[in-house]
Amino acid sequence: MCGGYPLGAQYDPRAPYNQPDPVEVECPDCGGTGYAEEPYALDLDGREVKVTEAAWLCLPDTEAQARAQGKRYYKAPREECETCDGTGRIEVEPADLDDFDELEVEERYYVSKYGSN
Repeated sequence: MCGGYPLGAQYDPRAPYNQPDPVEVECPDCGGTGYAEEPYALDLDGREVKVTEAAWLCLPDTEAQARAQGKRYYKAPREECETCDGTGRIEVEPADLDDFDELEVEERYYVSKYGSN
């Protein structure tokens, strides 16, 4: 045994420790946010207000928390992106990176977010 592995194991290409690490890229559908829709806040009267991603992250999670903290707005629930399961990143095989066009992914994201020209 050498380092807890059987002798010759370092030469086995099928061994899990000899496999290349997966490469993660930004999800093309959500642009890396992990959510399928734009962030909104709800005020205590129930009206929706569009906010930035940074502002949404700072808001209380529930109406009860907002009232307890003396704040007027709280997070509106958002649906997670189905492509990346809410992580904002997807794994691609290293061989697929040769065909990966980052500009095309960005254009597809902006068209889905803002519409075509």
